[in-house]
Amino acid sequence: MGIVTARDRLMIKTDKEEMYRTVKQFAAMDERSARSKFRLGDDTRDWQVKEAQRDILESGAKRRKVVPILYRPFDSRFTYYTGRSRGFLCMPRPEAMRHMLKKNLCLITVRQVAEEEFNHCFVSETIVESRA
Repeated sequence: MGIVTARDRLMIKTDKEEMYRTVKQFAAMDERSARSKFRLGDDTRDWQVKEAQRDILESGAKRRKVVPILYRPFDSRFTYYTGRSRGFLCMPRPEAMRHMLKKNLCLITVRQVAEEEFNHCFVSETIVESRA
């Protein structure tokens, strides 16, 4: 039950300051320019440029909202997390991820075991992307 970004290229960065600069720039642009600059493609039912920008502006574009995220196993990056569904992040999973915004650990497993043996698990101390 990890988060779903809907636009990894925009929402996941390797550097905290780069993530913050990207958020500020994205929020300050008009919708058409943001879509073009960040190559965002068409809106979907669950993620829209205008709503993503609104989420950032309503949250105040605060540095403290840039948080580490387990993007893939052993690959920690940064994202901007407000917890608002269909905002900057498509599905931030606040019911679970709110626990990971403070000192905590989570066990990551799969829902279905395709092989006879269970061997898919990991641990994180940050919020987690859905394909980690």
